Amino acid sequence: MIGKGFPPKPRSLSTAVKAVDFCVLLSGGLLVIALTGRFPFSGVYSSPFGVVKIGSKPALWLGIFVLSLMSRITLKEEGGYLKGFFTHANPTRLFLMALFIYNANGRQMGAVDTIPSRLLPYSILKEGNFDLDEFRFLYAHGVPRNLIQAGGHLVSAYPPGTAILALPFYILPIFASVPPDSKLVTDVEKLAAAVLTALSVALMYATIRRLSDHKEALILSLIYAFGTSSLSISSQALWQHGPSQLLLAASLYCLVRGNEQPQWAAVSGLPLGMAVLCRPTDLLIAAPLAVYVSYVYRRQAFLFALLALPSVAFVLLYNYWYFGSASNVG
Repeated sequence: MIGKGFPPKPRSLSTAVKAVDFCVLLSGGLLVIALTGRFPFSGVYSSPFGVVKIGSKPALWLGIFVLSLMSRITLKEEGGYLKGFFTHANPTRLFLMALFIYNANGRQMGAVDTIPSRLLPYSILKEGNFDLDEFRFLYAHGVPRNLIQAGGHLVSAYPPGTAILALPFYILPIFASVPPDSKLVTDVEKLAAAVLTALSVALMYATIRRLSDHKEALILSLIYAFGTSSLSISSQALWQHGPSQLLLAASLYCLVRGNEQPQWAAVSGLPLGMAVLCRPTDLLIAAPLAVYVSYVYRRQAFLFALLALPSVAFVLLYNYWYFGSASNVG
């Protein structure tokens, strides 16, 4: 007998969610089989079971997985009722909602400007450098505007921070020998952009929630996620915008937590330095925040500067190595 205040959980709904989970796991297994072929080209992959063609876009598979995950988390946390997703948001579920909506169009929406960030992870992980010399298809008909000839190499016309932040998303494709000009690599770019931007939404909510109530935090976070260029640009391709937003959001979160735990103010130096690595114009934001930390959190200023130093050093070395001048901003 079920006591008062403990309504029965909707078993049919939970069963449906579990069924979706099973389908997602099965589809994921088939995807791994398809990706581990050694002669991939034009979306067709040689696998142990013969030639496998991925008919639907990976974004569709990702969408099903994210919906299933959102449902399971909500059912578990809200006593078996999905309506709790809309009344008791949290950073995790906001991240999943943003990720689903960012991928709902099922395609990457970029331009030639994002191609270097899409391909640079290949150079970093396979050759240990930051030039794009090996991608002959990029400059077969001359050097395009998204590349620069410098130091005897072809390098991106844009800072390398975006590609560095996207590295984890490229480990599986590179391990599976997916060629850099494959359509799948474009989908990986879209996935990386969507995840990084969705993470910034979660951090924005977590930051605002420490300053205001749940309702205001949710409204402002939804406006940031779907009423700004987060939806139309940052989440659609590997521009500088998405990684920059994520790192600035992380910096703000650390500074807000610093109101209660001062050591968090020092931690903000790490994402703030990396933000400049992704987008040099973020220095216009980083500099005032650095002054703020040095004035308000004097005891934390040294550690703040120490954590920001690796990004600053990398920028200087990168510019000197490829451009012959540490002051070049890319």
